[in-house]
Amino acid sequence: LVGCGGPEIYLENDILAPNAEPSDRNYTNGIRIQYTAPAEEAPDWTRPVINALNPLRWDKATEIGLTLGQQIFTPQDLSRTDVIQDDRPYAGWLFGGLARYDCEYDDSHARRRDTQIMTEFAVGVLGPPSLGEETQKLAHEIFAGDDPQGWRNQVGTEPTFMMSLQRQDRIWAEQARKFGVDFLTRVGGSLGTPVTNGFVGGMLRTGWQLPRDFAATPTNPSLSYSALARRSDTPYSVHVFGGMVVRGVAYSSFLDGNLFRTSHSVTREPWVADFEYGIAVQLGPFRVGYTVVERTPEFEERAENHRFGSLHVSWTLKR
Repeated sequence: LVGCGGPEIYLENDILAPNAEPSDRNYTNGIRIQYTAPAEEAPDWTRPVINALNPLRWDKATEIGLTLGQQIFTPQDLSRTDVIQDDRPYAGWLFGGLARYDCEYDDSHARRRDTQIMTEFAVGVLGPPSLGEETQKLAHEIFAGDDPQGWRNQVGTEPTFMMSLQRQDRIWAEQARKFGVDFLTRVGGSLGTPVTNGFVGGMLRTGWQLPRDFAATPTNPSLSYSALARRSDTPYSVHVFGGMVVRGVAYSSFLDGNLFRTSHSVTREPWVADFEYGIAVQLGPFRVGYTVVERTPEFEERAENHRFGSLHVSWTLKR
């Protein structure tokens, strides 16, 4: 498969992590539905945006991605109706985005030094229109039997706009028969009203029939994802991975509250690290990945790590 897209879905929840706590807290739930396609098959209405998302002036986009998603953030004690001053505010975010992928594969180099650049523009809404309250209460009604009480204190309604940029480089790869190993670097950031940050990180992958693609990263707290532009010479593969990302956070509406009005906020930590590990399995056009993220404290009032799981399912359409 070369330069192929297809549908994808990401499900993220703290209950998906090993030894998960029974109570929701912090980044408690996220869902993203995405569809990618070769750039030449992009709908006409997307082309002006795709062309604008080209800061490095590459000649031609490899693929485009359309996405729709929701993220939910809560304090730990869902039974309280008052504002919990020493815990983060309730917040919901509903968003949609258009992404451009520019990929370059260096087949002349024995160690496959490949590059992918992703740029994305996303719009959305914070507050009650995000349906965060309805989503969490429905899930609790079905699975937990309780009712979160504090959503009246959520971050208020505001429109959001965000630009995201991510570059991944495969700087090292080795192949021995059908067993492979590679190392991917990651650098980028987001500039916008929901989140403004920058990040740098890396990921080591190893396994059977290691695919020549890029890491599918968890979505939170920005939209820098990159599972597409796959190259696979085999019908199946299994690999494990582990990595780390360090973020410098200049602003987060999920911690700082509303940008254009006064709302509940906590003292944001300027530096946050994510430790990621997981497994991915490919069977023909289908791929399933599972990632565990261990996150260092995001705010000072409760200096505790947070763990959540991310499940990624995709179906690659052959050309």
